[in-house]
Amino acid sequence: MLTDTKRSRNAKVTPVDGLSVTWTKGLWKERTDTCAQATVPQLQHMFESKEISHVLENFRICAGESEGDFDGTVFGDGDFYKWMEAAIYTAAKNNDEKMLEQIDAYIELIKKAQLPDGYLSTKQIIGERSQNGVTRMGDINDFEVYNFGHLFTAACLHKRLTGKDSFLKIAVKTADYLEGMYADALEKGEVQTAVCPSHYMGLVEMYRTTGEERYLKLAEQAISLRDSVKEGMDDNQDRIPLRKHEKIIGHAVRANYLYAGVADLCLEEEDEELKEVLHKVWRSLVDKKLYLTGGCGALYNGTSPYGNFFVDQKVHQAYGYEYQLPNITAYNETCASLGGVFWAYRMFQMEPEAEYFDVLERMMLNTNLAALSMDGKRFFYENMLRRTKTLDYELIWPRTRSEYILSYCCPPNLARTIAQSSEYAYLTSKDALWVGMYGASRAEITLENGAVFTVHQETEYPYDGKITFTFETANRTGFSMMLRIPGWADNGRIQTGGKQIVLTRENAGSYYEIRIEDPQHTEICLELEMPVRYTVANTMVEETAGQAAVERGPLVYCCETADVSVESLDDLYLDPEGHTELTAQQIEGRTVTAIELDGYCVNREDYNRNALYQTLRQTGMEKVKIRMIPYFAWDNREFGEMRIWFPILAKIQKTKETISLKEKKIVVLDDDPTGVQTVHDVPVYTDWKMDSLQQAFSEESNMFFILTNSRSFSKEETKHVHETIAKRLHQISQNCGKEFFLISRGDSTLRGHYPLETEVLRETLEKLGEVKVDGEILCPFFLEGGRVTIDNVHYVKEGNILIPAGMTEFAKDQSFGYQSSDLTEYVEEKTNGRYKKEDCITISLEELRAGDINGITGKLMSAHDFQKIIVNATTYEELQVFVQAFVKAAEAGKQFLARTAASFPKVLGGISDKPLLKKEELVEDTKNGGIVLIGSHVKKTTLQLEALKQSEKELCFLEFHAEAWKQKDGLTQEARRVREEAERCIRLGKTAVIYTSRTLQMPDTEDKDQILAVSVAISEAVTSIIGNLEIKPRFIVAKGGITSSDVGTKALGVKRAQVLGQIKKGIPVWRTGAESKFPGMPYIIFPGNVGEVTTLKEIVEELV
Repeated sequence: MLTDTKRSRNAKVTPVDGLSVTWTKGLWKERTDTCAQATVPQLQHMFESKEISHVLENFRICAGESEGDFDGTVFGDGDFYKWMEAAIYTAAKNNDEKMLEQIDAYIELIKKAQLPDGYLSTKQIIGERSQNGVTRMGDINDFEVYNFGHLFTAACLHKRLTGKDSFLKIAVKTADYLEGMYADALEKGEVQTAVCPSHYMGLVEMYRTTGEERYLKLAEQAISLRDSVKEGMDDNQDRIPLRKHEKIIGHAVRANYLYAGVADLCLEEEDEELKEVLHKVWRSLVDKKLYLTGGCGALYNGTSPYGNFFVDQKVHQAYGYEYQLPNITAYNETCASLGGVFWAYRMFQMEPEAEYFDVLERMMLNTNLAALSMDGKRFFYENMLRRTKTLDYELIWPRTRSEYILSYCCPPNLARTIAQSSEYAYLTSKDALWVGMYGASRAEITLENGAVFTVHQETEYPYDGKITFTFETANRTGFSMMLRIPGWADNGRIQTGGKQIVLTRENAGSYYEIRIEDPQHTEICLELEMPVRYTVANTMVEETAGQAAVERGPLVYCCETADVSVESLDDLYLDPEGHTELTAQQIEGRTVTAIELDGYCVNREDYNRNALYQTLRQTGMEKVKIRMIPYFAWDNREFGEMRIWFPILAKIQKTKETISLKEKKIVVLDDDPTGVQTVHDVPVYTDWKMDSLQQAFSEESNMFFILTNSRSFSKEETKHVHETIAKRLHQISQNCGKEFFLISRGDSTLRGHYPLETEVLRETLEKLGEVKVDGEILCPFFLEGGRVTIDNVHYVKEGNILIPAGMTEFAKDQSFGYQSSDLTEYVEEKTNGRYKKEDCITISLEELRAGDINGITGKLMSAHDFQKIIVNATTYEELQVFVQAFVKAAEAGKQFLARTAASFPKVLGGISDKPLLKKEELVEDTKNGGIVLIGSHVKKTTLQLEALKQSEKELCFLEFHAEAWKQKDGLTQEARRVREEAERCIRLGKTAVIYTSRTLQMPDTEDKDQILAVSVAISEAVTSIIGNLEIKPRFIVAKGGITSSDVGTKALGVKRAQVLGQIKKGIPVWRTGAESKFPGMPYIIFPGNVGEVTTLKEIVEELV
């Protein structure tokens, strides 16, 4: 266990011992296996070699087993302790007795090298013996305390994994020496800050391992001593007091180690001031200085951008200015991003927020894995984001991986982190298991609440977003599973217990809790959608202006010259609207998921690649395929160019121009008033008289709605109305020479007169000589209402759960009920088998997300004989792809009718998004109260009513007793009673909330038309309350489809209204016409099946 925080007072979650977690397959298993089999032995050879590192030879000289002078790096001791961590971990994990014996031998050597007073740093011990002038703590750049810190963490890990005290006893002696040293320094007033302060983390871990509080106090003292430094420097983060830090500055490794150590201290002690420092500096890193790859520290060498301009403050391997993120000269020391991992890990334990693990995973999967070659034997010290074939200047480190470099801190640091990567898989709280990094694994879990179980994780992550969890246990204690939804995951779903939970952008960057009561019989399937993403940087990052990077899931991708046939990668442009395809690629015997995407290569015939400036010449572009590989896999083949950021091909097209139906008028027949819940600034007509339709055709708007309200009609009435409308539209179209396209806007929960309405329209128009209709578009997708179609199954979102439409209360509607959720089966069911499910054309999410407009167009071109076309969709972006293909097919001569929910008209009509309407736009300037009329009986409406009753606003709740329909004139008398009560409330400035009895009124018959007639009679009585009002209310809200239609057309007498927009998602507002009872009044139409439980309450409270 890397950080044993089980007893830490401020740890909200604690790690699962990495030995209890095993990677079972996939990327992390391959990398940890390679680390154990290649990296650890390779590094051992380096440390053993006198010629290469001289590290173990230094220890042997100190132990009296060899003679000679000190050689190598001053921080070689600490680097060896890091390797010890990797060796200890892999040996314990793999039961490698031979390696464990070798570790015991190394510990004995270290013990012999240590001085009696506990001091242990080979350069100083050898120097003092040879009297060469080297003294203890004489130079902070000798890294003595840095070496101590890594000794502490390695010894604590050894104790936890093996149970032996041998290494820990050495660490205790050194910690005791450090305690005395600090006491002397304080007494003498001679304080200096150790560079790269690994000892902060080390001392806190010593406290956790030994239980001795003096080590915690020593860590606190070491951190507080920073503020006593007289000549501090930004490179070491001690120019200004720690508690005044707001920006991340200076040497990136030192900074990240510092804040990781401070986070460790905050896990143990209450210090809100230090926690606030951590938050500020974290935001400085993540918001303004972190590379896309998770790399930390842009600068090789330079001067601090902060502090006194006239005092030279040199920095190296450091953070620069905000947004200063060069690519070719990016330093990004491997140890810096590793330090970022340590910091983020500790912050998460203190505050389990998904962002910390998102950043940790970005660092681990991109920069950290990129620092190690595929064969595990070569290393990057710094991690550039772009490599050119040649440079006109030399950098400190080679531009390719090396087996050995003089400054050898990164390889063993990387080795221990990869070896210990299973530590980052899971954490626990009292009764919950938290997922950190995803990866195929098996873990033995014990929770404080008594739950004991094995969790199996099956996945191909990070290449695939499907992650399945199953559990083994003899214990029936329940617990929660906390699933990390990464910040990049805009869409996804969780399937468990027969339910499907939809994940949207709102869930990204958070944890989602799944409660498990019967683990043995529970399976959780998390599916994170992983489209190819084109990422752009803040415009302040000058090095990436006009460019984009390619990401997929948690991985950043790059391109190498080995994968494209161009003279230089500088000639390539990305096409974000082009086709992308995933493909498997072998690199050094390992399989990675590559991406092939569309791009363009610039013709450089007259281009001088050596000129500093030259005249722009438009020489043309050639379309090419660009292959991208995960950034971590680069530099494993021949030396060549590499880039992450590429210029993008600009294609600026307005949505309206992209999907325009040219001169056609879009006519939407709305079976209740809620169909305008996605649009704004379009007219709605409530009758279909010739003069009304002529006016509609003459308006500038390319779309208009006709409110038929046919959901309240009988079949005969519906047929007659649609025949009439079709005939009149045909006549007007002929007279004015303007073609039209018809959309039958139906309920997004599949209720209504289907297929009657579209069949009547088709038959009538074809008889009148209109072109034969080839296909019918079925698209009930309605994002604002939580209606999505996946794999042809239509879902209704309740909270975050996706319920198949056929399993909802809407499917049990007495007039329009159905059984099938699969739209192909729904077609067969509703058409009584005249159209078979296998004959339906289906447009899949895969086709839409791939942007396969040509392929979809081809499917549409094949439609014939009113063939049904099922459109899957979960986002507007997917629907836009379909609509573009639809328009191409329509312009090529194919004829369609559409039966859709409200989203399709919005996209086809090119309606832009509009901010939600505010109170100032919706209420009348009057002291009167408003009126809310609730007629819908669906469960959601009843819950919304109950929530409204909890409001503290002054509201008058008036129940309309719907059972009065059973008595002669009962409904009329009841309507009069409620109206008079409502008028009294409104005059007093209170809002009247009128609602029908929540018991659904059902006549004793199975005749659907008779059942509908009773509903209509009740609705007419209720709406007459508003129709007969003798006072103008401040606002009107009508809840329910039929109710809102009757209020608009019968009570208010609206003939033409203008859609203002929406007050909440999916809840439209009309402005009534001059002919209405209350001219120019905003009228809020609240569908019965839309909104969350609190939405009605929120609207009313905003308006009151």
